[in-house]
Amino acid sequence: MFCMKRTLAWQRARHGKGPILDVRKPDIDNLAKSLLDGMVASGVITDDSQVFDLRALKLMHEVGGRPHAWVAMEWRDAIR
Repeated sequence: MFCMKRTLAWQRARHGKGPILDVRKPDIDNLAKSLLDGMVASGVITDDSQVFDLRALKLMHEVGGRPHAWVAMEWRDAIR
């Protein structure tokens, strides 16, 4: 889940205080690719071909929140 910065206009508008679906740029596939590349570079995984299930959600963070990414991983033995 990617929580992007809420714009000042969205903060001023009365759209609620919780997270809002974000359809602005950057594209979610580019965010996911960057995250996977960072995981390879840091040694968390050896190759992004090891990932067989990927689910992504892009939101504007809640009022007063900070932009961040939340990742959950589960390790499975692969059949080769």
